[in-house]
Amino acid sequence: MRQKQPGDVPMSAAASEADLAQLSIAITAGEDLGPLVRRVFTCRCPEPLLASLWAAARDRETEIEELCRAHFHDFICAIDNLRSLLADADALKGSLSGSHAVLLSFAALLLASLESFLVARGFAGNLTSALASSRRRVRLLVLANRANAHLQGGNHNLYLALRAVPLTATSPSAPPHPPPHDNPIC
Repeated sequence: MRQKQPGDVPMSAAASEADLAQLSIAITAGEDLGPLVRRVFTCRCPEPLLASLWAAARDRETEIEELCRAHFHDFICAIDNLRSLLADADALKGSLSGSHAVLLSFAALLLASLESFLVARGFAGNLTSALASSRRRVRLLVLANRANAHLQGGNHNLYLALRAVPLTATSPSAPPHPPPHDNPIC
């Protein structure tokens, strides 16, 4: 136990009221109560301090209970909101799943149509190329036939036949209709 120091004085009733007021302010402000408690216990009169601390603790307990009730109420409301949100999310998930299935079925049909279109387009390209090649060959056959006809016509048509031979080598893109017979070039 601590011995009494020469500077220590006993606590009077007025000093005790001032200390209790100071204690209340310190508790409210959240300050350190150590020096005040030491001073009260050195005066050997801790009962008013203990009563004041018990009263402050009861007040704080009441405040804490009210705060806990408010937080609990907010927590329950938040849980209810989350349950409602979860139900909405499940409904949205089901709706999205149905929409996804419909989109997949349409996408499969579109992909099949696109594949058919691409096959038909490739076939059309090949057919166009074959037709163009056939046209060039027909033109060449017409020119070769004309040259052959000129050669069979005798010597006076030899010049025209010789003129038709270079045209077969140089003009695969000639017009589709052959020139008329009275053309001096062919």
